[in-house]
Amino acid sequence: MPTLFVKTGDITEEAVDAIVNAANATLRGGGGVDGAIHRKAGWELLEECVRLKGCAPGDAKMTRAYRLPCRAVIHTVGPIWKGGAQREAETLASCWRTSLDIALREGFRTVRFPSISTGSYGYPIREAARIAVSTVLAHPFAGEVGIVCFTDEDRAVYQEALEEALREGVGATVKGGAAGAGDPAAAPGALPVDAGDAWARIPTDALLVAYARRFKAAFPAGRFAPDEALLRAALVECLREGKAFDPTNLDKYR
Repeated sequence: MPTLFVKTGDITEEAVDAIVNAANATLRGGGGVDGAIHRKAGWELLEECVRLKGCAPGDAKMTRAYRLPCRAVIHTVGPIWKGGAQREAETLASCWRTSLDIALREGFRTVRFPSISTGSYGYPIREAARIAVSTVLAHPFAGEVGIVCFTDEDRAVYQEALEEALREGVGATVKGGAAGAGDPAAAPGALPVDAGDAWARIPTDALLVAYARRFKAAFPAGRFAPDEALLRAALVECLREGKAFDPTNLDKYR
């Protein structure tokens, strides 16, 4: 299962195996992230996209990255929101799934997605975020997946969806460790939400509660009662240093 996190940033600056482009059906560039990716990659990207002869909504196709710092671009075409009765949710989930299918097939380890269909295509972002998170966490791709949002407001929505999945026990690997959220006995890692390069966001109360439940489940009854202030300090330090969090050795954070 993937390692999933959310951040605010510029997806065209991501030096990873692949970035995902929220493209239109022609694959010939457009506005938003699509236009930004084409501008930075250069004319060669458009030339290759023309040879692909378009892409159906929900499907994905791969090209080279040219002048982008990533190795490849995975182009996917999201649905235009028409009220929800035109299989928009199914199509959106397919965008995320087929993009990760390509990443898995190519042996990629790091992939970055934008927020798909929530701009000019009008998909309600909260619903789109829930679909994105649940689809990614259910996929067999075992690498690192980042959702790169253009604004802090969008990031907060995806962060909320990710925290909700964590609270509900959706299987997930968390940034900085190898624990599954659906496996409370596993050693927890760092928080699955990235605030950017600094890795210094203070954990939210919801995440503290969720992690406390996981930590308690990993210890014999009566042996562990996490102190919130200590837990917060430990998690923040691990985020800053990019280290996995070891709940069995909290004393070192005092």
